[in-house]
Formats: sequence, C-alpha cells, structure tokens
Amino acid sequence: MWRVIDTGPLSGAENMAWDEALLTARCRGLIPDTLRYLRFSPPVALVGYHQAVAEEIRTDYCRARGIQINRRVTGGGAIYFDEGQLGWELICSRDALPGGPDLAGITRAVCEAAARGLKTLGLDAEFRPRTDIEVDGRKISGTGAVLEENCLLFQGTLLIDFNLEHLIKALRIPTEKLKARELSSARERVTSLKEQLGSVPSLDRVKQALERGFEENLGLRTAPGTVGLEETALFRQLLPRRRSREWIEGRRRPLRPQDILRSIHKEEGGLIRTAVKVDRKRGRITELLLTGDFFIHPQRAVYDLETFLKDRPIRDLPGLVAGFFRDQKVELFGLTPRDFSHAISLALDKCAYPDFGFTLAEADHLTTFHGTLEEVLSASDLLLLPYCAKQPECAYRFREGCDQCGACTIGEAYELAGKEGLKIRTIQNYEHLVEELTREKKAGTRGYIGCCCDAFQLKRQEAFKKAGLPGVLLDIESATCYELKQEEQAYRGSFETQTHLRLDLLQKVLAVRKRLRRNQVGRG
Repeated sequence: MWRVIDTGPLSGAENMAWDEALLTARCRGLIPDTLRYLRFSPPVALVGYHQAVAEEIRTDYCRARGIQINRRVTGGGAIYFDEGQLGWELICSRDALPGGPDLAGITRAVCEAAARGLKTLGLDAEFRPRTDIEVDGRKISGTGAVLEENCLLFQGTLLIDFNLEHLIKALRIPTEKLKARELSSARERVTSLKEQLGSVPSLDRVKQALERGFEENLGLRTAPGTVGLEETALFRQLLPRRRSREWIEGRRRPLRPQDILRSIHKEEGGLIRTAVKVDRKRGRITELLLTGDFFIHPQRAVYDLETFLKDRPIRDLPGLVAGFFRDQKVELFGLTPRDFSHAISLALDKCAYPDFGFTLAEADHLTTFHGTLEEVLSASDLLLLPYCAKQPECAYRFREGCDQCGACTIGEAYELAGKEGLKIRTIQNYEHLVEELTREKKAGTRGYIGCCCDAFQLKRQEAFKKAGLPGVLLDIESATCYELKQEEQAYRGSFETQTHLRLDLLQKVLAVRKRLRRNQVGRG
C-alpha cells in the first residue's frame, strides 16, 4: 500500500529538503513507499544536481522578480516552477516499480502511467523519450530521478497554468533547441491543462487522474497518509543546508581561468561541460571539473571520476574512463562512458595547439568539428562571419558584403580572408547557418573557419555536427546577444548591438593555415 501525502505550497529550499528527507527515510525503512504532491510558492528556478547556476539561470532576472533559485537532488536540466504547476513524486524501493532494473525502463513505465492518467482528463498524452510527457507534441510534464542505495526518488512536474514569460526568461532556454523540433517559440513547445481543457481543473481531480494511471499501469495501491515525526525531524535537520549558498551555487567552484582547457559535448541524452588543467611536460591531467545536464547514479560518481583521473596519463584516458564506469558499477541514463571520455578528450585535444604557435589561453577560444585543428585548417576554404559584428547602421548589416570602410572588425576580416583566397559568408540567423553549411558542402567546400560567440557555438552545436563539414570556430569578444538577454532578436536577425571579432586570433589562425597548406604543397 502506497502512502499519498501533499506537503502543500513551500519554498524551493523547503521542497528540496523534503526530497532528501523522504528519500533518506525510505532508505532507512522509516516510511512506506510514498506518492508525494508538492507545489512551490514563491516561484523558483531549479538547476539540476550537476549544473552550474550561472550557466543555466538568468540570476538578475530572477532576483528582480522575486524568483528563488535552488538546486535539485536529481540530475537533468534546469526547470522553472511556480504556483501554476503541480509536482508529483514517487519515493520507493527500486524494485517497487516495473521497467527496471535500469532507470530508462523505469522512466518509460512511470511516464506512460502518468500519461494514461492524464488521458482520463481528456488529454491525448504520450511519453516522449527521454523524460517528457507531451500532448500533441507539446510538453506538459517533465521528469527526473535519483537513486540512493536501493531506493528511488522519481519526480515529475505537471503544467496546470503557469507564467510562460518567467519560464522563458528565468532559464537560459536555447532558442534553436525549440527550432530543431520545427517550432518557432517556447509557447509552441509547452502547453498546460488550462490551455488544453479550457479551464483549470481542481487539484483533487488532477491527483485522482494521476493516481488512476499509476494504479492501472504500475499496479500501485494508494491510500491517503500523513507525514510522520521521524521524517519531519530529518526535514528540519536538512533545511539549513538547502538554504545555504554552498548548496545553491554548488559545492565545487569553477577552476581558475589560467591555462584551463574547456569543451562542451552535447548529445540527445544530455550535455557535458569539461574544464581541465594539464601538465603538458608529463602528459597528465592535474585538475578536472565536469558539469552539465545528465543523470548518473550514484550522484557522487562525477566527483569520484574527477578524482580518479587526477594525475593520470592523458594517453590512457579512454581506457581509464571505461574501466572506472565498469569497476564502480556506475549507471548512466541517456549517455555512455564513451560520451564522458569524448567530452574530456575534446578539451585535451587542445594540448597540441601550442605546437602550432597558440597559447593555451588562445586554444580555449578555438573549437573544431569533424577533424583535428591541422586537418581542418589544411582543408578550410571558407570564412563564416556573424552579422552582429557589423555596425548596426551599416548597409551590409543584414546582407552579404562589406565595403571595408574600416569602421568595424568585419572589414579587416574581409581583407585578411581576401589575401588568403577564402570565400566569405555572413551568417544572419540559425536557418541561414544551416542553409549555408548544407550548400557549401554540396558545392565541394572542404572546410571552414567561423567566428561566433561561445554561447552560439554551444546552442548551435547540433547544426555544426550535422553539417558534416570540417570547421574551426573562433570565439568573439564583447557583449553578445546572450549576455544582453536578446536571444530572440538575434534569432530573428534583428540584434542591434555590435560585437567584435578577435582579429589577432583570426590573423594567427590564417597564418597557421597558410603554413600548413604550404607544407602540404612541399610534401606533394
């Protein structure tokens, strides 16, 4: 018999403390398997367990509007929670749910059960891997989970009626992630019970629907219950920690910027950010930091992996990572050990850049796709430039070309590229990027050099990968649309602020390209 409780509207810290208190109590055998309903008041932006607040949340926006910020005990991406959403959680022994023993199977079983319950409200709800429940292709519930010993906390959110503007602006939602699914706005990506049903159903009716789905699909038997003294004591003990800056900001601080090599590896199953320091003379890793949007059990396995790889030979990385996940019996959901190895390797590959004359600081501003730096530069015959580096009042701001008037860094880039015989394309928006990469590949272009901000590179990474065209991207300077919170304007091609290219780095990249191509001719 599953106990059903509703802890009512609480702050972000209070709800996070209850999550851990209930999971701990279940692991100790103090409580039965439990279905918990929860709500948040005031609104809160929650990062996943392994995420960095600054990378996922617009903190200034949240603080100005009274939106709290906190951290979940589960992995995954950032979410926004307000009074118009209902949270539901299953806290139980791992074998109490079908679909196991792997978390992917449990997730499918639970999401399909929740979707079945929502169907009784008149919704055409379906499970969409890896963790969503959708209605007509629009998200109405997201889920996440954490394992502790042999116990599970599986949680979901149900959008009843919510503030979409806060959801979009509180989180750093990548616009192109929505476009990748052929959508033009966040409003088209999400929906709510109010929108689907025409009115807000009572909470009792929503709960009854969910419980019916859980009972029919998962075989649960439920009965109303109350919160006990022991779990309440745990909650009170944990609450100060969940209110602390250390918990919210994360226990690990970013590595100092000196000589740090970074990379971002993004797959359908999650995102891994890597920051690594190396001893180049000894060929060993000295410090490592892994963050991102992913699910892993046990949660501390990421910290253990960082410690395990410290002072290890770079050349042994693939085998070391594979052995760690095998020997430690680490479980991953959506990603593989190879993804972690690849993510770290992407950063470590930059160790070779000083051999071409780049400093490690310069290397951190370079990212390659579909080849090593040497392979890409040797083949590149195209230069991609961002329209936002042209003056806002320039006649060429939103079209191809440049009269090289000297008023912006684009003119100097044109001059440099012209001397090296490179074709030039000015990218206006995401669709234009995809079109140009596709067209250039069909036209026989062998590779490209591109200039863009770090945020654009991250959020458009899928487009660069899918193009299949070798390329190297140079980070740009100054305030970007992402830092100025004007992604929508940039996405439409109407961003009115001017950015600046790293001309010294571009000049150096072109000089290395020239030297490599000259050596190719000499060897030929």
